[in-house]
Amino acid sequence: MKVLLPVDGSPCSDRTLDWVSDILDKASVELYLLYVMDALTDIPIEDADIEAVEGLLQEAKTRLEKKGMRVAGCHYLVDRPSRGICLYADQYGMAQIIMGTHGHSGWKELLLGSVSKEVFRQARQPVVLFQNAASPGIRVSRVNEVSWLKGAQTDTTP
Repeated sequence: MKVLLPVDGSPCSDRTLDWVSDILDKASVELYLLYVMDALTDIPIEDADIEAVEGLLQEAKTRLEKKGMRVAGCHYLVDRPSRGICLYADQYGMAQIIMGTHGHSGWKELLLGSVSKEVFRQARQPVVLFQNAASPGIRVSRVNEVSWLKGAQTDTTP
């Protein structure tokens, strides 16, 4: 099964990497790591930015492979993050998207936005959100079969 794992180098993303390596079936899952550089900023993307992103992806790949996961691809692109994640998942035939979320609500979510919430609503694939808040948990959208995910709860609202 092809699973897309968006990464951004944040502590939330790092904890999600650890969780994924603990919960997924190592024999049947191919992970694809994706970093989306935000296209809405006015700051031009420099070679140093690309090198940093490539380094972050390589570090995540190495970390997952040390835990026995199979990483089939590492990519970056420039787009709006939620749009880029959804387009990549469609274009490369991902069966699932798993990503971390900070678990912000109310004003914090309004001010910071929520890439994970947009992906949760827009993706054609099932989306698993690993909540990195004070009380970690998971949310799953539109999943027909979650036998590979222990203790999952099906939910259609983030």
